[in-house]
Amino acid sequence: MKFLKQIPSLAVFYLICILVLFIVAYPVIWMLISSVKPSWEVTTQPFNLPSTWTFKNYLEAWNVADIGRAFLNSFLVVSVSLIGILAISSMGGYAFAKLEFPGKNFLFYFWLLGMMIPPHVSIIPNFVIMDKLGLINNYLSLIFIYFSSTSFGVFVMRSFFYTVPTEILEAARIDGCSEFSVFWKIAIPMARGGLTVIAIFYFVFLWNDFIYPLTFLRNETLNTIPLALMTFRDYWSADWGPLMAALSMASLPPIIFYFFFQKQFIRGLTAGALKG
Repeated sequence: MKFLKQIPSLAVFYLICILVLFIVAYPVIWMLISSVKPSWEVTTQPFNLPSTWTFKNYLEAWNVADIGRAFLNSFLVVSVSLIGILAISSMGGYAFAKLEFPGKNFLFYFWLLGMMIPPHVSIIPNFVIMDKLGLINNYLSLIFIYFSSTSFGVFVMRSFFYTVPTEILEAARIDGCSEFSVFWKIAIPMARGGLTVIAIFYFVFLWNDFIYPLTFLRNETLNTIPLALMTFRDYWSADWGPLMAALSMASLPPIIFYFFFQKQFIRGLTAGALKG
């Protein structure tokens, strides 16, 4: 009887979930279907299935937009930046959670100011600094700026390191472990969920970032995926089939990255919610 009473509320809940899923998934499904349509059909029959399935749109997008080079450029910037962000976030979070030093709380809240200030506010000062350093039109300008965008990562890792029992770390120190060994061999394995969470968040942010590459990169051979898509759109503004194909290819890496780490991501979010 109790289950029967819950049926109406469960039905409403699942209907809402299906509606939200449809709203979120429909643009992606439409993009994928449009990518295998002839361009004229995308505009004349936008909501129909393709009358003729064609994959030449992908070949045109790959060759004309130079998507292959843009993929390599983005992977280079994202991988180097992500490694640095994970290192800074984990070390900063560990220091703020498990070490004692003067001004710790002040420094932590000062660090968190980075989450309260929109990052694009600092574009002009960053441009002046990178210009003085001679790093305009160089990936190092992007990587250094991304390294500084670790307020969220430090905040998340600090919360996860708080869940690591201090007694275990003290026992390792008594056994002769150096502080770095305690951090690397004990604390990090116990906070892998937090690393997965910030890795996915930052991967999506770095992969999709448009304004910083647009500001600091001038040479088209250095274009990341967002810049390559913008250039391709300028040349093929009326050719929707190749445009949708280019967008579909650009969307794949974040989806694949999340697919492989979704269990750790959900486990990490759950752990943070329960132990935070």
